[in-house]
Amino acid sequence: MVVSKNATRRHPPRCASYVLASPRDAKKHLTNGKYYGGWSRVLREAGVKHVGTHGIRHRSATDIANSGIPVKVGMALTAHKTVAMFMRYIHTEDDPIRQAAELVGQRRKTVVGGLPATTSGLDAAA
Repeated sequence: MVVSKNATRRHPPRCASYVLASPRDAKKHLTNGKYYGGWSRVLREAGVKHVGTHGIRHRSATDIANSGIPVKVGMALTAHKTVAMFMRYIHTEDDPIRQAAELVGQRRKTVVGGLPATTSGLDAAA
């Protein structure tokens, strides 16, 4: 494919193939209005609360990270080039935090022998 020197990312050449081509002309890109309207219609018909497609990208990165997949593999799946950018897409969720806190609590009980959190082993011996 030959790209003219005037072609930009914002206005790609008309001969290009698009992932989201115009339904009327595959050589043209889908406009933002048509894209947003179509996406909104799909969500409404599915009975799903509105979420932007970029939000889905964040959700996917979070699910990938929480599933134990190595970071490099997650970066490849999401097309992130740096760990820092991949990490920006990952969001902390309440359930893993709650599970971690419970594990810490259980570990503490085994270490201090089930004593209340405000009493250390030294205080109990006094």
